[in-house]
Amino acid sequence: MQGANRGGPGRGQGRKPVKQGEETVTLSLRVTVAQRDKLARLGGAEWVRGKIDRAKEPNDEAHRKDAAGGLSGGADCSAAT
Repeated sequence: MQGANRGGPGRGQGRKPVKQGEETVTLSLRVTVAQRDKLARLGGAEWVRGKIDRAKEPNDEAHRKDAAGGLSGGADCSAAT
């Protein structure tokens, strides 16, 4: 059986891309067992990707204040009631 081709790459095998033409990366999170189970019930990675895609970007000004220690009750926090 000298000329038999065994093994080797096969067409169409392997994990399919999330989006055609877009590179993906692996993300690792530490969660509890209960959180992992709930994530699986919610839809897993597809559910997380949808949440990320629909989430609003953080407001740049508010984001900078949060990074500097949060809002301190200045003029920006006053609200008419």
